[in-house]
Amino acid sequence: MRVLAITAHPTYAVCQCGGALINHVKKGDEVFIVSLTAGERMTYMISEKDMAETNHKELTAAGEIIGVKETRILSITDTEIVDSIENRYLVNDIVREIKPDILITHWGRDSHPDVQGTFKLVAAVTMFSQLTQGPWAKKYPPHQVGRFYTFEIAGYSRDFVPDVLVDVSANIEQKKKAMLCFQSHIDTDCKGDTDRFLDMVMIPSRRWGFEPGVEYAEPYRRIQTHETHDKTFECLPL
Repeated sequence: MRVLAITAHPTYAVCQCGGALINHVKKGDEVFIVSLTAGERMTYMISEKDMAETNHKELTAAGEIIGVKETRILSITDTEIVDSIENRYLVNDIVREIKPDILITHWGRDSHPDVQGTFKLVAAVTMFSQLTQGPWAKKYPPHQVGRFYTFEIAGYSRDFVPDVLVDVSANIEQKKKAMLCFQSHIDTDCKGDTDRFLDMVMIPSRRWGFEPGVEYAEPYRRIQTHETHDKTFECLPL
């Protein structure tokens, strides 16, 4: 199976869904991380060029710890992710090339416009990646995504109610190690406070793990697009 996480900025896949990605890697699945931007406008303290290079290096290092098959950063400018036809073609080509069975991205109702734009792009492409002709099919054959999931960013995602909780307790130290690759974010977002940086992710994970009775859980919400269908059952599944 192939799993693809598409995010607005380089840190999100590791911090928000790194535990689930590690689970898939351990199961033998191929995992890919694609960031639409290099997050180059994260801070005024570092030039955009240097910030982009740093984020490339840090995402690569984090991806190696998780065990992903590939990490990629695309050419969309940070703070300028919009649901344009050009960006739809760009994401369409990625989905058709990688052919994910599971596609993961942001929950759409978020306070960050880049996150909103990312969700709209990815949601649109779950349909357009199936088209068999026209510019959508110019580079790669059609592909139908099997399952489309979204994740929350604690404190920023609005009205997020998960319908899937993934137990990540067994690999939480591996996830933390991958998160610590983002030293530039620890320095700029948390003034070098490593514990605070980890807590922004670990505390919500502890909260989501409480109800199902596990130590740490990551929350996801499935988006049911019109072209994706469940199998039938004889009885209601538990």
